[in-house]
Amino acid sequence: MTLDDPSALRAGVRDVRAAARAVQELRRAEGHLNRRRQATSRLGTTDRAAVRFIIERTNAEHRVAPIDVAKFLEISTASVTALIDRLEHARLVLVHRDPIDRRRKILEPFDPSGDADLTDPLTGRIRAIADELSPTDEVIVTAFLRRIIDAIYDESRP
Repeated sequence: MTLDDPSALRAGVRDVRAAARAVQELRRAEGHLNRRRQATSRLGTTDRAAVRFIIERTNAEHRVAPIDVAKFLEISTASVTALIDRLEHARLVLVHRDPIDRRRKILEPFDPSGDADLTDPLTGRIRAIADELSPTDEVIVTAFLRRIIDAIYDESRP
């Protein structure tokens, strides 16, 4: 049975390792995508995630501070400072002083009309695919993926 063969499911055939193989294939594909992107772009995965976060939060009319980016990406404040410097140098974000608290910085997308899906078109495609799931399938897939995510985080802890 393959992922593209729903006839096997209808026939009652179950491949108990199909989901595990699909996750392994997903991890390989993501690794390949990340390597290709890094070879063709100055932006890394973390940089793209930060830009997407800043665009989405700004579009939702929220102020974004460097600490917000650090918390979202789960990186140190020193790392987020270097990241913001890269994004500012690449003209992807603007850094302003907060008019209310002058000690605080506010981040905005360089292009205020920016579409987060243009920063990472794959995310838009994933959302469109997820929109095709039935409510029941969405609950099942989400629960499965959450367990995989937890396993990955468990494995990455020191």
